[in-house]
Amino acid sequence: MIVWKINNVPPQPPAAFIETAFSLEECERIKKLGESLSITKAKIGNSNQIDTDIRTTDISWIEPSGQEATWLFNHITDLIHYANKSWFRYDLTGPENLQYTIYNVGGFYSEHVDTRYNDQYCRKLSFTLQLSNSDEYEGGEVEIHNGKEPILLKKEVGSICFFPSYMVHEVKPVTRGTRKALVGWVHGPQWR
Repeated sequence: MIVWKINNVPPQPPAAFIETAFSLEECERIKKLGESLSITKAKIGNSNQIDTDIRTTDISWIEPSGQEATWLFNHITDLIHYANKSWFRYDLTGPENLQYTIYNVGGFYSEHVDTRYNDQYCRKLSFTLQLSNSDEYEGGEVEIHNGKEPILLKKEVGSICFFPSYMVHEVKPVTRGTRKALVGWVHGPQWR
């Protein structure tokens, strides 16, 4: 049985970090899967609009069907349950399709929130899994804005960060190399 530990420094930030959520081999497997799918330019929100003033990223979508994705969704779901039970305690129903993201030199995503609502659900929890080694790129820092000083996500390959989808966050421009990550969202019933 794998035992994860959420590592945070007091005072408690509104994010949960798990440093060894995935092994190097598993991260390579995720990259191979993400790159085997149709890679496109990222659009903004629900629109079909590409806006390079807001976001410059290449992405592919990983769906839960198919043998190669089943293990990934099972592992992500276990991590979601662990982080939610230990940290957030939100009423959640499940994850959406996963987004494999590639930030090449100049790639960025300006300040935004991940909230999305409809009559049945809303996004409550977001997460980012670091797939690139920190020495493979420069820049590309992920910042979660929380008042005074932003929270910087760890750059260790295999680390994952969960945070509320309503929090403002951004990916700073990559200045050298390529940053690869897996991002996703977990929805649940409307907030009460």
